[in-house]
Amino acid sequence: MLLTREDGLVYNENNPSERNFFRKLLLFIDRDKRGGGMKLQDLASVRSGLVLSRKQAKEPSEYRYPLINLRCIQQEGTIQLKEADIYRRKISNLLFYVMVPQPPYIRGYQWQNIGSMENKGWEVELGGDIIRKNDFTWSTSLNLSGSTSKVLTMDGSNTRWDGGQLPGPNSPGKAIILEEGSTIGQFYLYEFAGFSPSGEFRIVNRNGQVIPASSKIAEDKKLMGNFTPKLMYGWSHTFKYRNFDASISMHGWYDFDVYNTYAMTLGIAGRNGECNVLKDAYSTFSHIKDEKLMSNYYLEDGSFLKIDAVTVGYLFPLRSHTKDFVESLRLYFTAGNLATITGYTGLDPEIDIVGYDGGIDNYQNAYPMTRTFTFGVQLKF
Repeated sequence: MLLTREDGLVYNENNPSERNFFRKLLLFIDRDKRGGGMKLQDLASVRSGLVLSRKQAKEPSEYRYPLINLRCIQQEGTIQLKEADIYRRKISNLLFYVMVPQPPYIRGYQWQNIGSMENKGWEVELGGDIIRKNDFTWSTSLNLSGSTSKVLTMDGSNTRWDGGQLPGPNSPGKAIILEEGSTIGQFYLYEFAGFSPSGEFRIVNRNGQVIPASSKIAEDKKLMGNFTPKLMYGWSHTFKYRNFDASISMHGWYDFDVYNTYAMTLGIAGRNGECNVLKDAYSTFSHIKDEKLMSNYYLEDGSFLKIDAVTVGYLFPLRSHTKDFVESLRLYFTAGNLATITGYTGLDPEIDIVGYDGGIDNYQNAYPMTRTFTFGVQLKF
């Protein structure tokens, strides 16, 4: 017997594992509706239909609970919530680069297992048939995820790490730091406060005052922005109509920041020695008459959607024409790296976000992506 609630949840009452799991899940939903709150610790204790006490749930740990056969019924088909994960990890004994005295050490630095970090996140996988008829089917698959990481402790001789070196000429400095309590992915920049009438940068100093950038000191820099996307997703669709087939795959990141070194380094006319500059240096940025400044003026929202590939094909049944020698022949056409939809003004918003010093679109590493077109033939014997 299938039971349905107003929440849109459907489960099999005859399956003990599903019944126990969903009764517990519905209890949490009801409690949240009554204002009791649905807490991560509560849901994390549910694992594949088994209920663990909070004492049984080890801390810290990664909590994972597949939502089996959780379905939202559509008119034309079924979309399945295939799996959902909520996790929290605490990682200890991180490797850090530590300065050590000479002597007794031969070198003045050493890698040591110190420090700790916390990582939280979630992931959801959806998929199924939107339309399924005799001659036409439309299937889709969607993956969603998000995560954050925080530095809990940093021991040894280093209380802070500097990274994210911005490119020259006239090196403007490092744009990222790690310290206790900081969130990985934050930038460490001067806060932009406009331009003077003569085109010089102004910033907000550590006391909240607007001053010329020429009067800045290192202590005026602030943590701001984050290069870790709040949401990462991949989405694909597959269509089939008689002997025709088509597919489209996309992916994107949402709500994260990119430091645009193209605008900073190549966007100011006459300030970079022998470097060529962008056309924008004489239009969009023509009002800037100052040296480039490591500030959030060049920090942009990098949210994007990329159409990775679109494929169209046609299948020719050949068994009756080849005396069972060839079963079928399929002709197809694929367009790759078809489009990027974004408001980012640099080269590519999909920058390196691995490690603690990502988030920088470095013009010195520029290599444009190529759009590809492929014609193919598939024979099935």
